[in-house]
Amino acid sequence: MPTVKPISQVVAGLIIAAAMIAAHIGIHVSGNFLNTTAVYLGYLPLPLGLLYFVRRHAHAQGTGATFGNLFAYGFRITAVVIVIMVIYAALFYTVLPQYKDRIMEASMKAQEFGNKQTIDDEAGTEKLARRDDHFIQWTVSFTLFRLLFIGALSSLLAAAVSPKHAKS
Repeated sequence: MPTVKPISQVVAGLIIAAAMIAAHIGIHVSGNFLNTTAVYLGYLPLPLGLLYFVRRHAHAQGTGATFGNLFAYGFRITAVVIVIMVIYAALFYTVLPQYKDRIMEASMKAQEFGNKQTIDDEAGTEKLARRDDHFIQWTVSFTLFRLLFIGALSSLLAAAVSPKHAKS
C-alpha cells in the first residue's frame, strides 16, 4: 500500500481558497453575481476540498486517525480559508467598486419592483444609503459566518466519512 504524504493545513487552505477565488471571479466576470445558484456553487470548493484533504489526512495518519483529530484538521483548514476569503472579499469590493455598485443597483431595483411591504421612498432610500455605507462590513460578516457554518458542517461530515483504521 503506497504511503500518502500529509499536507499542511495552510497549504490545503490556500488551495481551497484559490479555487473559491477563481470561482468568485468567474461568477462576477460572467455577470452571474445575482444568480443565487451560481453564487452558491462558488462555495462548493470548500466542502469538496475539505472532504478530499481530510480523507487524505486520514490515510496519512493510518492507525492514529480519530474523529477528533480529523475534525480539528478540517476546521483548521476552514480557518485558513476564512482568513483568506475575508481579506479577499474586503479587497475585491474596495479595489473594484463597480461590482459593489451593480449589487446596490440590483438591490434598489428589487426594492422598487418586488417590495411587498409598504415602505415610503424616503425610508427605502435611507435604508439603501445605510446599506451602501456599511457594505464592506456586511460583506465581510456575511462571508465569515457563511464560511464558518459551511466549514464546520463539512469538517464534521468529512471526519465522519473518512476511514479510521482500527488499532490492533
